[in-house]
Amino acid sequence: MILTTNYDNPSVMKKLDGIVDSFNVSYYDQTELPSQSEYKSDITLSTIIWQERFPTMSDLDKFIDKYEKRYYLKFSTLNFANNWCIERKNVDYLDDLPNSKFVRAFEFHAAQIYRGHVILRCDRPAIKNNVKAWKMFPDGEITNVWTRTMNKDMESMNN
Repeated sequence: MILTTNYDNPSVMKKLDGIVDSFNVSYYDQTELPSQSEYKSDITLSTIIWQERFPTMSDLDKFIDKYEKRYYLKFSTLNFANNWCIERKNVDYLDDLPNSKFVRAFEFHAAQIYRGHVILRCDRPAIKNNVKAWKMFPDGEITNVWTRTMNKDMESMNN
């Protein structure tokens, strides 16, 4: 199980340590972040790439250099949720990142691998082809559907 948090209430995260498999901490320039060495559960630092947050490739590289030894890193670009996102979705240098490659994430989203880190590219058109993405659930079921009903998940955990 993965729990996403902005780390506003560290005591709750500490209480759930070891119960959840991983914490996905949304990074928004917080001054305090959890230390992986103090947690049993894995910690992923997740942030959104947009032009004002990372104006240059050098700014992105500095962020990676600062945090990649302490956390798993996950990036995404802004999606088309509203006008604010649409106005800021383009990041000039992303298509030209050196030694990066484009892949498919989830079922059809475009993603880019840069310095070993995934950037979910919500600013690019979806990749459509006949290849399916698959998920294996804890009970062993393998499916191309990423969600199941809560009742079925609860039944499998109780058995």
